[in-house]
Amino acid sequence: MAIRTKNIGEQIIEFVVPAIQAADTNLATAFADFDGFIKNIYAELITAGITGNQKVDIHKNGVTIFGGATKINFATTSKTATYDTVTDVLAQIVKGDLLSLDVDSIHSGTAGDGLLVQMRIVRGRPGALTNVAPASLN
Repeated sequence: MAIRTKNIGEQIIEFVVPAIQAADTNLATAFADFDGFIKNIYAELITAGITGNQKVDIHKNGVTIFGGATKINFATTSKTATYDTVTDVLAQIVKGDLLSLDVDSIHSGTAGDGLLVQMRIVRGRPGALTNVAPASLN
């Protein structure tokens, strides 16, 4: 018997990289539980890196969801991120899509520590993507 998720309106996926940051692929992965779209993405570092930027990427089935080169960016000494836009097509999620987290680059001086990325997937029609903490973080 399969687990049914028809009554669940949203799925919050947490990608956690608890250590000092290093560039790598597929550091965390998750599967989408149902069809929907990405509503929120929120990222933070526990300890900010120094010198340069840290770039983080989210892939859907091996393809970046972001439309530009910025992706999720942590500037020097910043624990909060700036975000690139997510393409409309890639914001749509199908049950079983593989979502994965990559750290593309790290700060060139001292690397950041303790990365958390939360992504909220909701059922329904796509709307405007917001880069704020989901209600569960507030």
